[in-house]
Amino acid sequence: MWLSLGSWAAARTVRSRCAASARPSSYSPLTLVHHFWKLILTSGTAPLRLVALIGVASVLLGIAISAYSIWGKLTGRVPVPGWASLLIVVSLFSGLILFSLGLLAEYLAIVVTMALGKPLYLITSRPSRGASHRR
Repeated sequence: MWLSLGSWAAARTVRSRCAASARPSSYSPLTLVHHFWKLILTSGTAPLRLVALIGVASVLLGIAISAYSIWGKLTGRVPVPGWASLLIVVSLFSGLILFSLGLLAEYLAIVVTMALGKPLYLITSRPSRGASHRR
């Protein structure tokens, strides 16, 4: 399996396969877990933005389910009392909670990125000098 971890930041990456070694790894499982969590915390905000978008989709689905359950309540097709109100509350607020968690997590990810000293943007090429820099 080919894996290129720098492709998001560079247009040209190099891929190589590592030969299987008879030497066991010097990393302990605890060290590997530590590295995994550091990678997750510093990887960026795209997965967190996805969580917020899923929350928005859940709210929209909750609005559609609410309209359906209100229509069912008005036409008398809901045999269980309290079903429509419970469905509306659960569907809308679960989407709002998911959206709020996505926003808070994205904010915290940006704060962690700034605390680690990473730049907010990455320059991948040097722009050509304009006429103002010529001698």
